[in-house]
Amino acid sequence: TEANGLSLIGLGDYRVRTRQPTLVVWHWDVCLGAVSCHRVLSERGLSSHGCIDNDGTFYQFLDLHKHRGWHAGGPANRPSIGIDVSNAVYKKYQPYYTKRWGPRPEITAVTNGRKHSLLGYYPAQIETAKQLAHFLEDYMSIPLKTPEEANTIEKPERFKGHIAHYHITARKWDVAGFPFAYVLGQEENYNV
Repeated sequence: TEANGLSLIGLGDYRVRTRQPTLVVWHWDVCLGAVSCHRVLSERGLSSHGCIDNDGTFYQFLDLHKHRGWHAGGPANRPSIGIDVSNAVYKKYQPYYTKRWGPRPEITAVTNGRKHSLLGYYPAQIETAKQLAHFLEDYMSIPLKTPEEANTIEKPERFKGHIAHYHITARKWDVAGFPFAYVLGQEENYNV
């Protein structure tokens, strides 16, 4: 609600939360920035709790404690907080990024047995993700853990910690190559 803020309250589809969140579902927005992410979510009647923009700024779209977003599909929405990381993913967008923020790392990752070659994440985004994950542990007691495999997991809505959208359904591959070990404090250095 601040000047230049990006709220989805009254725009995207969401519900009032009835229990404490225990899960964070990480997404990429496949947009060029947080403003575009906000617009697309509101147009589609969807919602996440916020987006980490290309420069590392976190834009909060919904109240983390009061609102249940529509971002993960089905039962995983109820216990979760959805966070988008701004990234158009496809290499054809590299010139756009290079002109504005410098080149994105180009990475290869495997999710659900499929190999992907894609644009990675800016270090500023990863640092914000790390701060946000640790804040959510301190403030909401969401554990700093994630599944070891980059595959769907059984009953993702029961997992307590941090998962990618590809942990919920094999149709999704966001956030392939996301450095969970660094973000959750299990590795000391972030290596692209």
